[in-house]
Amino acid sequence: MTNRFPHILPADAKVWTRFLELHGKDFSHFDYDIRVGLGTDPGDIVEQKYRDMAITLSQRRIDAVGYSDNRIYIIEITQRAGIKALGQLVAYPALYRETFASENTVFPLLVCSSFKSDAESAFISAKIPYIVVDV
Repeated sequence: MTNRFPHILPADAKVWTRFLELHGKDFSHFDYDIRVGLGTDPGDIVEQKYRDMAITLSQRRIDAVGYSDNRIYIIEITQRAGIKALGQLVAYPALYRETFASENTVFPLLVCSSFKSDAESAFISAKIPYIVVDV
């Protein structure tokens, strides 16, 4: 079975597929593997085509962006959520707004099937919404 969601690991794709079954109807559509941020420029000592490639490859990538009414959801998808996912969901909405000059309201959203120890309380404290699905 091939993974139909770019950049999403197979175990995470199972979580996402279950989320879509339960909540997909709440969104008009999704975009996947969205690059945000500036990336890292190796400088002009590198040939331009490789320089461009290095910048593109070093940009941050959002798992999914969901669209619902005038809201944009920056979605991090993971089987077992930890502090890394929290950091991504703090940073990615800001990077999305900067990259796309979006005037729409941008919301973070975690989709997972479980949490690593102490991570759920950190999400609650940071007021980052999440949806836990059984897979």
